[in-house]
Amino acid sequence: MTTYCGSFGCYCESFVSWCILVGRLRKPFVLRGLELSMLPNAAVARTFADHLILLGGIPADRVHADPPPGSATIHDWIAAVDRGDVCELVDGTLVDRPMGFYESLLAVCIAKYISLAADNGRLGVTSGEQGFIRLGESQVRAPDVAFFLRANLPEGRLPSERVPAICPDIAVEILSPSNTMAEMAQKRKEYFQGGCRLVWMVDPGARNVAVYRSLLQVEIIGWDSYLVGGDILPEFKMLVSELFNEVDGQ
Repeated sequence: MTTYCGSFGCYCESFVSWCILVGRLRKPFVLRGLELSMLPNAAVARTFADHLILLGGIPADRVHADPPPGSATIHDWIAAVDRGDVCELVDGTLVDRPMGFYESLLAVCIAKYISLAADNGRLGVTSGEQGFIRLGESQVRAPDVAFFLRANLPEGRLPSERVPAICPDIAVEILSPSNTMAEMAQKRKEYFQGGCRLVWMVDPGARNVAVYRSLLQVEIIGWDSYLVGGDILPEFKMLVSELFNEVDGQ
């Protein structure tokens, strides 16, 4: 791998190239004032494809290229929403929220029955697919449906901020074809870390609901089983079949 081309400098530079190739050089090497940079760290995203992996392997057409992935701020997100984009801010990246017509109908149906179970808003409030909330320092999320107990709101009042730093007691996600398992796992993690106590993941294709009571505690509620609000919303009880039948008009 090393060649001697008539000068000591060429010989040394070839040797350094060999060291980089085999991974033996772990710190900058200075030769006659020229610093050869350190190898890239394999844990740090450098390419667009790397960022897609970190975002859960989502389709590339859901990711905004401007600003570059990993560099977006809350101000960039506000600008995007003001332009009419429906997106979330995920680890410094603007990511479109996929939601088809049928998924939206399911979300509206669930929101309606949650609101009724909450005594038409007296116990808590229900937001829809554009009810954006801030989770942590750099995440802006919007569950397809979210329920917030009034007792758990700051001072028991609705926040006035455009993107309040609050977490729902119940978060509902309606799965779309472009959602990935890793993407939804990351969402659940953020919800539970923020204080959420119940996450429902509705699968329109399978016609069932995955009910998470913690990151690891999950139960699949099938067609003939009841989806319940537990101690958060005791009055909520709905057959999964009723949800789909109502939307389907059956």
